[in-house]
Amino acid sequence: MLLALPYLFRRFAQNERSLFAYLLSGEPHAVPDLWPARAALVRLADLFDYFALNLLGSLSRQAFARRWLEVVDAVERHPDLSELQVQTLKTVGLLGVLGDVSTLVPGAELISLALRDTAEDPEVARTLQELEHRSLIVYRRFNRTFRVWEGSDVDIEERLEEGRRSVGAQLALSEILERYLPRRPLVARRHSFDTGALRFFEIRYLDEPTDPARLTPAAGADGILVCSLPASPEQGEAFARWAQADALRERPDLVVVVPEQIHSLREAATELRALHWLRESTPELRDDRVARREVAERLSHLETLLVTAVEQLLDPRPAPRAATRPTTTWASGSGPRPPSGHPTVVSGNGRGLSAVASRPERIGQPPHAVLSGGRRAAHPDRAHAHAG
Repeated sequence: MLLALPYLFRRFAQNERSLFAYLLSGEPHAVPDLWPARAALVRLADLFDYFALNLLGSLSRQAFARRWLEVVDAVERHPDLSELQVQTLKTVGLLGVLGDVSTLVPGAELISLALRDTAEDPEVARTLQELEHRSLIVYRRFNRTFRVWEGSDVDIEERLEEGRRSVGAQLALSEILERYLPRRPLVARRHSFDTGALRFFEIRYLDEPTDPARLTPAAGADGILVCSLPASPEQGEAFARWAQADALRERPDLVVVVPEQIHSLREAATELRALHWLRESTPELRDDRVARREVAERLSHLETLLVTAVEQLLDPRPAPRAATRPTTTWASGSGPRPPSGHPTVVSGNGRGLSAVASRPERIGQPPHAVLSGGRRAAHPDRAHAHAG
């Protein structure tokens, strides 16, 4: 509970003033009010009660008020809920609010920890299933979290499962990314600062190696950054060999990224496609405000998730130690090997762009990669460029 206090009181109350009132005052459900009555720990469900009783008036003026009121309404509408079910519902609701302002999200393990001090309590797991069966909470498979559910005539999860079966194999990953993600080129930003000339690379996704002759830059683009999407390690090796083939050595306008692991990206893209299928094939959404809002929020979250994942995929800078960025294979037989975990962009001559651009003789020159025949291309490395 202590982890939640700073986020909640900074965002929804008067920061230190309200925090000290909760810890020291005699208000109902404040810490001093609870301690004499029991020896048990003060938990997130108790913190929810304090906010609902003492601060709900001020919360009603905020955009997040709906989240609190949904839980209060659900408890009032179902007086037959057990004590653990009520505590679980309040915990899910509070973590749902915290998830928008912190890294504390209502996943099964954190809910169990908040209620029983263990990550896998069987009674909590059973209670979550019961609340889900009663349509009081809903499980969001795409980010593995629970959320309080207002109720709807549209069974989102059932329709999504049907969507996954219907469209799972209809579109390749590259088609999903091309169709649903914004097409933003990578701009050689530092090159523009140094020379005054705007240079940009368009992004193209490939599910399998293709004839380089089919990769033609759009009008005005200086080249194409090809993001390969291998379905297996073997296909990743095939992409790496393709990136160093003679046909690509003759194309200084092509830069190839070969990731090693994109399972999470593929899973999120498939879920996004299923959500679009649900929205397009469920006419009941038109008159169901709750279901329509839930689908819109899931779409927004997934689109943001995919944009971030693709940006990380194309970022050759070293990832923070705690990050889980998809790494990119080193497909070069020459040149310095990058640090472990350093995503590497592979050019037509098989050299890592970040490694080439950082060589001492390049200092003072516009960022670029030396490609076949000694020619140069603007460096689309995000250390010097950004999606425009």
